[in-house]
Amino acid sequence: MTATTPPAAAVAELDGEAERKRQATLQARAALQGVALRRLADGRWLASRWNLCRELDDGEVEGWLARVGGALR
Repeated sequence: MTATTPPAAAVAELDGEAERKRQATLQARAALQGVALRRLADGRWLASRWNLCRELDDGEVEGWLARVGGALR
């Protein structure tokens, strides 16, 4: 972001940054539980562990991780 960046563009850039950070955090939490978490082209997630896979909507990922791997501290 620069001093000449329009306010709307700056907000969109920050929103994009926050979303990337949230996705990276979800993937890191999943990795700590032995789950590979990948973003699909349609915006959903593909979670895989051992030979099992499950497609999840964006709002389901955190709850699913808590169920399959227990609470993270």
